[in-house]
Amino acid sequence: MRTMLVFTVFILLAAMFLQDVDAAYGCPSAYQCRNYCRYSGCREGYCESDMSCRCNDCWARKRRSIQE
Repeated sequence: MRTMLVFTVFILLAAMFLQDVDAAYGCPSAYQCRNYCRYSGCREGYCESDMSCRCNDCWARKRRSIQE
């Protein structure tokens, strides 16, 4: 019983912290927007309004295909 309780608490905490952010559908919070922009290859990100996440200082990385 104790193991099941610990497992349930772990799953709930993981669900809270592992939320995926899709900037195309609004800006849920400044923290999530910043993480999204950093994951996308930008230095910083902020919520411009409730509906948009802006990323700053993005650097372009050339993606190479397998054929090159």
